[in-house]
Amino acid sequence: MYLAKVTGALVSTTKHASLNGSKLLIVARLDENYQPTVHAQGGS
Repeated sequence: MYLAKVTGALVSTTKHASLNGSKLLIVARLDENYQPTVHAQGGS
């Protein structure tokens, strides 16, 4: 299991049928000190 912080929400006009009614959230994984981890690609 990973801990993560919600950093935003995704709004989409077209989604896969199985995602209807679901909220899509953007999250940043947290390390053991509850700080967001940063990857070499520059993303969080």
